[in-house]
Amino acid sequence: MHLPNFAMLVASICLVTGCGPSKEDEAIAAVKVGVLDQLKDPGSAQFTNIRTIPAQGKVCGEVNSKNSFGGYTGKQKFKGVYAEGMPAAAVDIQEAASLVDKNVFDKQVDDFCS
Repeated sequence: MHLPNFAMLVASICLVTGCGPSKEDEAIAAVKVGVLDQLKDPGSAQFTNIRTIPAQGKVCGEVNSKNSFGGYTGKQKFKGVYAEGMPAAAVDIQEAASLVDKNVFDKQVDDFCS
């Protein structure tokens, strides 16, 4: 198959099936924006362990970022939900001061995304 023919085939498939981001990718991006809005230094954010339930628009994961002193805080769990047409994702990030609060929030995140 010649390259121009192949390019036309790919373009045709994209027109029929849509080559844009998936609903899952949109939910992840929206929840990440919501998390970044809550951080002291959003430019330092490192996202890990992202899990999704695409049918429900649920996204969970961990983020590590710098605090006001310039040091990394350690991984903080987050959870969020996004639906197409929402202006923003609803996001909750773990900022609990005590270990008991952290354990409660960790369980909430695990229950939310299971």
